[in-house]
Amino acid sequence: MPHTFYHLNTSLEPINQEASMKNSTSKQNEITYLQVHNKGETVDGKNNIPHPLLRIVWREGGHYWAVVKDNALICKGKKGKENMNKPECKSENAYKQYDLGKAKAGATDFDIVVGNKMLVVKVDGEQKVNHNIDYWSHLLSYFKVGVYNQFTDGESEAHFYKLDYQVEHK
Repeated sequence: MPHTFYHLNTSLEPINQEASMKNSTSKQNEITYLQVHNKGETVDGKNNIPHPLLRIVWREGGHYWAVVKDNALICKGKKGKENMNKPECKSENAYKQYDLGKAKAGATDFDIVVGNKMLVVKVDGEQKVNHNIDYWSHLLSYFKVGVYNQFTDGESEAHFYKLDYQVEHK
């Protein structure tokens, strides 16, 4: 809806992330903590896209990243078969990656705002992402929070000290 903004504010602290992935054989080791997903065009899931619009991840090496789906194409699986070979589905075109900065010791505050065809991400009060998501506006989206490992042979932990959700109408 125009002039409706959905806010997720959280404070999270990853625990021993490097140690969690020390035995991993993955090419890219990362942990996803925050996401904006979609249900599709209707609440029953019709025409959903099996890719999140946004993932906030911690990557091996110590930086947080915002990984933003830069189109509304399905690029994998049976439903994405016709799109898989399109240039828009190549990783470098399908996703925009924003370096959110080096992870500090202790908790980091993340503020995510989705609304009026824009996606905004702030880290510790500083705006790091302001991305036009007009291509995503026909989809019903929701926030997803957790600890999702994208590495092999290990477990990870995070502490969430704050988790607030608000809807703002302007």
